[in-house]
Amino acid sequence: LLVHRPGQMAFLPPGLDGSRSFLVVGGRNNCVQRHTTDLLLGLRVDMIGDKELRGPSGLAVCRGQVIVGDSDFGTIRLLVFNLSDGELDRAIPTPPGMLSPSGMCVTLDGATLLVADDMAHTVFVIPLDANDTTAVRTVGCFGTGDSQFERPVHLAMTPTGELVVADHTHSCIQLIDLQAGHTIRKIDVEYFVNGVAVDS
Repeated sequence: LLVHRPGQMAFLPPGLDGSRSFLVVGGRNNCVQRHTTDLLLGLRVDMIGDKELRGPSGLAVCRGQVIVGDSDFGTIRLLVFNLSDGELDRAIPTPPGMLSPSGMCVTLDGATLLVADDMAHTVFVIPLDANDTTAVRTVGCFGTGDSQFERPVHLAMTPTGELVVADHTHSCIQLIDLQAGHTIRKIDVEYFVNGVAVDS
């Protein structure tokens, strides 16, 4: 199956049978595709959220589930699907001010969802155990200084817990102290940044 307007990807841990899987957002397919290779069956593609998603962009994997940022003509949703069966489990309350969830990741302890919003120019910090948005905070804002962004599009976590932000329009990557909310290091690149990954 073709992935139309591919978005964020995530690799899953190897299966007990030695199979390897990765997830990719199909922005125009309105789904998340799970591509699995195993020794006996070859390549298998499963759809997740193909009945619920209308404009998926970012995703994060946590505790046997995939969290997907979805936006459809101004309606922003953060939906949680079970990886075991691909079924919708729940919706995370959408924080006020969220305009366009793009890149997503979770903290190392799996307790917090981080969502880059490329139109609000900020990163939303969302506790996963919260039932409302009162505990949500943001890191960064629009601008050119430290911890300021113009279209943050992708996120990753370092093995030591710092947040890595791909800032598309500023053509840089910022390493952020998530607790303090300030930039530790900024790496300028020559072209627009569309993604970032961290090797453990």
